[in-house]
Amino acid sequence: MATPNRNAPEGKSASVTPLPTAAVPRRPDRKLQLDDVLKLMLADGLVGADQAEDLHRSGRHGRVNHPLVLPASHSVSHSR
Repeated sequence: MATPNRNAPEGKSASVTPLPTAAVPRRPDRKLQLDDVLKLMLADGLVGADQAEDLHRSGRHGRVNHPLVLPASHSVSHSR
């Protein structure tokens, strides 16, 4: 998207200057993984290490389609 240049001299039309681009390249999106969800829950203290390991083991062979459904279906209790 571009913004009009408001500093154009009088009598001349305003030119359009491009907006600066982000300096940091964006990583491509990818599917959410159970490992990632469990690591974040463990780091936030929402599950204990043993509970995360149990969920990881049960998620490998389960029929759960989405990584957020597994902790929810097991009624994960906070370890805080």
